[in-house]
Amino acid sequence: MWGFRPSLNRNLSRILHYKIHDQTLIKRFDGIYDQAFLRKHVWPFERQSAVAHDTFLCKRDFGHISRPFPTQRPSAYETNCVVGCSRPCCGHGILSFEQCPIECRPKDHPEWLYC
Repeated sequence: MWGFRPSLNRNLSRILHYKIHDQTLIKRFDGIYDQAFLRKHVWPFERQSAVAHDTFLCKRDFGHISRPFPTQRPSAYETNCVVGCSRPCCGHGILSFEQCPIECRPKDHPEWLYC
């Protein structure tokens, strides 16, 4: 998932708007190629100003600012939903990941085990 705040950079907003609405360009990225479109036509512009909500890799340098998720994830026994899952993957069961590292938890919520 990604989002963009046009008010922060009107020029970039126009560039991305034209790319997203360019049917000739979009047809080359039909179907499951949306990630390829983002990698080629959005990421080069956004790499240095992107903010990623990352619970596990907050200390790695991916060329963007990393922040903890702003809300607490449900208990490991409540659901196994994953943000961005493109297949039927939500249901009851144990989460497929471990507790988030202390250094990746929100500063005001170090007690969150799943974040």
